[in-house]
Amino acid sequence: MAVSPLSLLLVLAAALAGAAHECERDCIIGDTRTCHYVFNLQEYYTLGRACFNCPENMEDCSRQECIPADGVSRPVITINRQLPGPSIQVCEGDRLVVDLNNMMLSDTETLHWHGFSMKDQQYYDGVPFLTQCPVIAGLFRYDFKADTPGTHFWHSHVGLHRGSGVFGSLVVRQAEDPHRGLYDTDLPEHVIVLNDWGHTSIATQYSTRHHSTGDDYARTILVNGKGRNSAAKMEGVEAAPLPLEVIKVTQGLRHRLRFVGATSFSCPVVVSVDGHQMTMIATDGNPIVPFTMDSFVIYTGERFDVVLEANQPTDNYWFRFNGLIDCSQMECVQGAVLRYEGAPDQEPSAPISYDPSYSGVVVNPLNNAGEALEEVTMVELDSLAPSSLPETVDKQFFLGFDFRKVNNTLLYNPDLYPYNAVSEDWQLNTPQINGISSPTPLSPPLSQPNDPQPTLCYYGEEPMCEGDFCSCTYVLEVELGETVEFVLVDEGNIGDENHPYHLHGTSFHVVAMGKLGHNTSVADVAALDAAGGITRKLEDAIKKDTVTIPDGGYTIIRFTADNPGWWLMHCHLLFHSEMDMVAVLHVGKPEHVPPVPEGFPTCGSFMPALYELSFKVSDDSQGQFGVKANVTVEVKTMSSDDVKHATPITLAVDPGHLVKAEKGEASLLTRLKATVSVWVGTEVEAAWVQLLKENQEPSMGSAGSRVWLVTPGVINADHALLYRKNELSNILGVEVKTVGVGTCQEHFVDKVHVPVGTEKRSPADSECEQGCWARTVLSSGFSIVDANTSAVVGPRLEVQTGCGCDNSSPPPDTTCTPYTCLNGGSNEAGKHCEEGQQRREPVNAAGMI
Repeated sequence: MAVSPLSLLLVLAAALAGAAHECERDCIIGDTRTCHYVFNLQEYYTLGRACFNCPENMEDCSRQECIPADGVSRPVITINRQLPGPSIQVCEGDRLVVDLNNMMLSDTETLHWHGFSMKDQQYYDGVPFLTQCPVIAGLFRYDFKADTPGTHFWHSHVGLHRGSGVFGSLVVRQAEDPHRGLYDTDLPEHVIVLNDWGHTSIATQYSTRHHSTGDDYARTILVNGKGRNSAAKMEGVEAAPLPLEVIKVTQGLRHRLRFVGATSFSCPVVVSVDGHQMTMIATDGNPIVPFTMDSFVIYTGERFDVVLEANQPTDNYWFRFNGLIDCSQMECVQGAVLRYEGAPDQEPSAPISYDPSYSGVVVNPLNNAGEALEEVTMVELDSLAPSSLPETVDKQFFLGFDFRKVNNTLLYNPDLYPYNAVSEDWQLNTPQINGISSPTPLSPPLSQPNDPQPTLCYYGEEPMCEGDFCSCTYVLEVELGETVEFVLVDEGNIGDENHPYHLHGTSFHVVAMGKLGHNTSVADVAALDAAGGITRKLEDAIKKDTVTIPDGGYTIIRFTADNPGWWLMHCHLLFHSEMDMVAVLHVGKPEHVPPVPEGFPTCGSFMPALYELSFKVSDDSQGQFGVKANVTVEVKTMSSDDVKHATPITLAVDPGHLVKAEKGEASLLTRLKATVSVWVGTEVEAAWVQLLKENQEPSMGSAGSRVWLVTPGVINADHALLYRKNELSNILGVEVKTVGVGTCQEHFVDKVHVPVGTEKRSPADSECEQGCWARTVLSSGFSIVDANTSAVVGPRLEVQTGCGCDNSSPPPDTTCTPYTCLNGGSNEAGKHCEEGQQRREPVNAAGMI
């Protein structure tokens, strides 16, 4: 394959990656720059040809583009053949331009800038099918302002790439740092990236864990990509004595160290240093009141800035990194050398061995709410910037994180090998939020806001489920500027893992954290809160973007939704997020976000609406069974916006005759659509044809059809159609029985939701003293109407209705019209409405009253 001049230029640029970037500098007020980086993404290998004779010849291990890792060969995916990838270190206000060049053979990529708010630059948050399309091949330019100071990191947000090596540090320094008086040095080489490590590709480990009986345990921990195989003894091999990371300090000076938690497995890391204490001064880029400690625990996605004072005799000391949970089975431990200037070039004499216990004061302990004085949680730290939060919020959400024993169709076939039919060794539980697995949308709603999104489901509504497995893109909606509280609950019914929670697009205040036991539930936490059992810290609560939820406990966070867009929230454990332990925060409306960048890539599904299908049919009247036939199938789709404009019409004809064309003439359905299109002034789309039996619709007398029509831009079409119901019957030659949703009459609806505080009404009782509300919602599944040679396939719709038009009775997104009285409903005075006496309101369509 020929190599383009552009590719050669990019490879040459990457070859200079070892040199310090021009933007890596002391920050000065007024000195802002454009910082350009080229990121070449490709498959690679540890101990490859670039390493020559490493580890036999230790000097070869330091060659450019050699990745020795822990001395075990394995495939990786890298940026510029580095592990970790290039460190971006810039000043606040700089313009960051990162050209991603996807050189992989058969995979896509996006990059997420973990910790950046991306306000006014939402399209570069880097979440595939949410904020952008994944980069299939070639180049994609990320172009945004470095306006979020602090210690952050960048990483892949596609598949398992983060665990394969696609990550690196991202530091934004300030010309006027509020903590500048606490340290003497803040060196680029004092950024310390921690990641857990396995000895097969992450894809292989994922497959063996989820489709075989393999484990999800790490084998060791790497420090800035360096380390030794701490699992060697358990694996029956000898660990190569590879060079370790060395952190050089000067005696008598105070050094700022920036730690980045880039782990992928459930591997919290306990960080300590022999003979020294550390003072924590920032977390996730947010300054805090300095707090002195002996050790701290860092979870995946977190960052901590500490000051280490070099106040000990000149020597070498161990930095110790001990892994917990899925790093404990193989006793993952790693060391780095804290080397004083003038100390010999050798390792400390003390041994390195696995010891996960805390010593002295520990910050951010695992699965702990700070019961002991020496164990300090995030809630107990104070923000450097004073803040005072209101007692109440505009919206509150309860989110339960847990594993569930369900027939996840990504893992099981309920018809062939359901969860309960396989042995315990083969039973794998599904990580979910509120019992829902949340896959990505079919296209990015941020950059393609007009695309239909049939996979979306919303907080407080019934999700889409197949049997016991519920899967849909789970969305929490808030208005721009609202104050929001999330009550995050790690229910802990299966396993003892915590869930590190990460929210894109904003930092949040951590106002409460508690542990109720080995397990709990959302209901238990809600009841405890309602009884006044949870105290919130509303003064000077620290801000973070990633926080742990204690197993069997809760963490409560608050923020103001001042950043419009579609923002991912998820457990940051890689396997959990890839198994869709995810939700989406939707803030504001499309007009609140900046325009889509010119030429921004688009993507989505290609599903033409008309298909020619060949399948077997049977005709009892002709004695034919299992005969192959060509049948034209019309497939209808609907978005949530379409539902708002859906009007049902009930006809005294069965669905088969409705959709069937007779002797070359147009079908009744086609004629219905054409007639109504002329009346409402916009093209009508038939969304669903539903069979109605006598017990579903007493007024029918026999089986009939309900046709749902979508009239884009026309919300009150039912008023005008009801006014011309008799005329429509004459045109079609079929009686039109009813129009609309049958407000306030239970026997007209498929499912009734009675507002809280009202008693369930009998079908005969049609009075609603406070008026009526009604809405149409998408239901799960599809409806098929077959007319022998043609068929209509469409989504199922459901009517929800009830009495009450005060401020609390109607559910969200409901048009509450006290005067709407369709098909025998009642008005706000409780008077029964006769046909012809309906009160009509203006409708935005030609020819309508």
